[in-house]
Amino acid sequence: MTESLGSTFEHESIEALIRSAKNYVRASDDLRPRVLETARVRRREFQFKWRLGLAAVMLSSCGWLMASVLRQPAIESGPTFPTVTSAGQLVVGAEVAAPSTDASWQIVESFTQLRVKQARLLRL
Repeated sequence: MTESLGSTFEHESIEALIRSAKNYVRASDDLRPRVLETARVRRREFQFKWRLGLAAVMLSSCGWLMASVLRQPAIESGPTFPTVTSAGQLVVGAEVAAPSTDASWQIVESFTQLRVKQARLLRL
């Protein structure tokens, strides 16, 4: 255990400096309130981030659940309504069945027949 004289002198001077400063170092009067307020602010920030993350997880879970529910096939219940192609076939059939030779009356009669066919389908 050999120490150099320079390092021993440095340690002693540093310790003497610390002993002499013991009466100079004091906490300010507002130190505790500042520390408490900083802790409260950080706690609120943490809680906000936690709740935001929880809301994001819940939202993504609901989205995933809704997507899986929408992918399931629909259960058939009640009357089925005609599709666009079947409605187009109704119009074509109505135009062919029009007995009048005047073009304007043929349109009126074909729409009348179409409305009758649609009414029958809706009553099912």
